[in-house]
Amino acid sequence: MSVDKFSTVQVLYPPKYSVRMLRSSFLGLIATVCAAFNGHVGLQLLAVLVTIFSVNHWRNPLKNSWRRSADILLANSSFAYHVYLATSIRSSYVWLAALFWVLAACCYINAVRWGTSKFKGTEVAYDNASKYHVGLHTLATIGNCIFYSIL
Repeated sequence: MSVDKFSTVQVLYPPKYSVRMLRSSFLGLIATVCAAFNGHVGLQLLAVLVTIFSVNHWRNPLKNSWRRSADILLANSSFAYHVYLATSIRSSYVWLAALFWVLAACCYINAVRWGTSKFKGTEVAYDNASKYHVGLHTLATIGNCIFYSIL
């Protein structure tokens, strides 16, 4: 889909980069299995919903779409809920899950920085931003699996 920069519907990434986020979105299924294995049905449902919304967005990543808005809203709400649950945990290992979440947040910040830098719209920006976004998906999944095992 070719769209000019003045269109109300803009593609966030060229397909050769967006496929990275699409594939890494499926990592959410690992978190779903971890939640199920540890008997957390509600978190299992939340993980599968986040995965579905993420895959739905990254299959055709448009800047001004309801799919992107829904993905961001659900992912941020899920993150906030996980942090809320973590504050009630008395395990000494909760810091490990939190560490992975912080690293995931750092990846998100770097992805946004590359997407809005002076290199915006260049191959190097797409490449680096997409790699950081894959890091976000990977580290968040690891953090969630650790969290589900201590919850």
